[in-house]
Amino acid sequence: MTDAKLVFGLWHDLEGDRISQIDTISWMASLDDITFAGWTISGRSGDWIPRSLDLTNLPPMGNLTGQSEVFIRWDFQSNVSNPLPYQGAFIDDITLWVYTEPLSVTQPLPIEYPVTQHTTVQDFDGGGSDDGTVMITEQGDGALSLAPQVDQLETWEHLPPLPGQLYSAEVEIARNHLFVIGGNAPDDFAQRQVFSTPLRDDGVIGQWQELEPLPQSLIGHASVVVGDYLFILGGFNSNGAQQSVFRSQIKLDGTLEAWETLLPLPQPLFNMAAVAANDFIYVLGGEISSSESTVSDTIYRAHVNADGSIGAWKTLPDPLPMPTHYQAAAVACNHLYMIAGADESRERDGVFVAPIQDGGTLGTWELTHPLPKTLSGHDASAVNGGILVAGGWTSNSPEIDTQKAVYLLPLDDTCTPGPWQTLTPMPYGSTYIGVAASNSFFYVPGGINFEGISFDSVLMASLPMDNQSVEQGSYRNRFDLGNDYVIQALHWTETGQGDTDIQVRYRVAPTTGGEYGPWSDLHATNPISIAAYGGYVEYEVQFAAGQSVESLSVSDVHLTIVDNTLPTLAGIPDQSFTAGTVTEPLDLRDYASDAEFSTDALTFSLLNDLPPDAGVQIEDDVYLTINPTNNWTGQVTVTVQVTDPGGLSATDTFVLVVTDDTNPTDPEEPVEPIAPTEPITPTNPITPTNPITPTNPITPTNPITPIDPTNPIGPTEPTDPNNQATVFLPLVRR
Repeated sequence: MTDAKLVFGLWHDLEGDRISQIDTISWMASLDDITFAGWTISGRSGDWIPRSLDLTNLPPMGNLTGQSEVFIRWDFQSNVSNPLPYQGAFIDDITLWVYTEPLSVTQPLPIEYPVTQHTTVQDFDGGGSDDGTVMITEQGDGALSLAPQVDQLETWEHLPPLPGQLYSAEVEIARNHLFVIGGNAPDDFAQRQVFSTPLRDDGVIGQWQELEPLPQSLIGHASVVVGDYLFILGGFNSNGAQQSVFRSQIKLDGTLEAWETLLPLPQPLFNMAAVAANDFIYVLGGEISSSESTVSDTIYRAHVNADGSIGAWKTLPDPLPMPTHYQAAAVACNHLYMIAGADESRERDGVFVAPIQDGGTLGTWELTHPLPKTLSGHDASAVNGGILVAGGWTSNSPEIDTQKAVYLLPLDDTCTPGPWQTLTPMPYGSTYIGVAASNSFFYVPGGINFEGISFDSVLMASLPMDNQSVEQGSYRNRFDLGNDYVIQALHWTETGQGDTDIQVRYRVAPTTGGEYGPWSDLHATNPISIAAYGGYVEYEVQFAAGQSVESLSVSDVHLTIVDNTLPTLAGIPDQSFTAGTVTEPLDLRDYASDAEFSTDALTFSLLNDLPPDAGVQIEDDVYLTINPTNNWTGQVTVTVQVTDPGGLSATDTFVLVVTDDTNPTDPEEPVEPIAPTEPITPTNPITPTNPITPTNPITPTNPITPIDPTNPIGPTEPTDPNNQATVFLPLVRR
């Protein structure tokens, strides 16, 4: 199972006319086709009842996502009070649905069981049963619904309530979940709580779940969603106005990662409006201080990077037309709309619009059609065909009250706004609300009325499906691949009428957090295969103005669980050359392979420490270059590592030898140096053969009496021939 919410839808009917006939349908899930868990529901004759088995929350087994296969068992039983026979009971249209964000229209999963199972039982008067089993495999579709223009709302419905009464909360839709963030509880002031609930294809919500709480309690804050990231801006609590900015990544199952603190706003703000467009966040007006109720006309803007971080906050040179708080804002047709609100003394009905230009700047603000009445504390959401506004407060006599009116600012095919239209009102007046719209449904959770009564109710109205022409533009979605999935095939199909000027393209980020590769065209008749161990596959649908399309599906996306295996790297040749030789880069992909990935998805790196002057580098994670510097010569062993997108690696080594370029011969076989010949040693050194020794020293016959009798002068001793030096000729190198 993938992390997408998967439910099992079962429709049933009893043939017969008696209202007393009661039937029971149970369905359960199992991982081994032995132990099952699930629920039971009942219905009366003639009912068509869709029900769902939520495999992300199935006590006592819990969350079954991440499993390669799941067995679904259904059981039908009928018990009638009147034992008269009737013709048959059958279970019809066993359909499996996968819910993926932000797709509001889902497609049935292929199943290994007949789509329709009929059981006809004669004389079925004492009750009976029938059952079957279906195995779900890893297959599923996602569909893009090009929503129609809105000209009216269907009847309002009450959905499962919030966990508690709440107003001044923020509301967002992302990843096919409805989020309610922070807000004011009647007995507990500002809240940290964050709730979410899954959105079904019929607009009905699932069970509310409490998520990672905000880092601080907040009311009067603003929120935007950019990509998969939820941003919370400013707000107010017991410590006063706040300038903090928090961010959390939204996971596929509608839960949140831990909150992170980003660059704060330039000043504390609350009761402002915020929107996101083209990877920029815009913060409009708001209150600076509650003590003096100072209202701002400043517009702040920050760029959102691919990793969810933001750049520095910048003050746009042109402010709002006037200081404003408690206003609503929306983006449609690449224009920013600021709708009504109040200054320090009164609310207004004025609506201003400015074009969003390249680089995130705004054009000149212009006044467009005013609201039918002054409003503050309302909220707005862009839908196909215009902008919806609901709720709020007016102080205009005699309508001093919270409002239940809903208005539509229609936008034609050229994005020109028309006069406001009044649509089906809400069942009750409510202010300090947040609203959100999907392709087909409009949601209003919580709020408070004139008497100070806050609500836990959640209202929903359907947007009519009249299949009018869609606005020119594009739609982008992505498949988040868990760490165990490889996309095998992807193609798209078109249904409905109208032109076929639709283009679909895709790109792949092979690892989570990695960079996307280039865009490639995706042809309807030519499925492609993608290898991506983790990471993302993003696709974009582009369509022309005036096109009439019921739905567009990017389908046949098969996810298969695989075990990543080690890549291989072998045979990198040894490198030998003289200093100064110009070498060509070596493409390391030629020596690598991987069973799951192409070699283009592999990256290479050096593992061991090498002399810097050896000049060994890997460029672009692929090419080995060797360019020694400073006349470096020597021999080193180089270790290269290859890593696949799944994080597995292998290594190979080679020897690098660089020799002095002054040697004329191959440095691998140097010539032996010239050795000198034996030194010349004289065989007969010159040695005196007969040293002169006086035989008869002359002794005077009559010695002279020395003057100093203590030191007589006499003859010197003869020279000892043994003290004469032996002479060697010096060594001469021939």
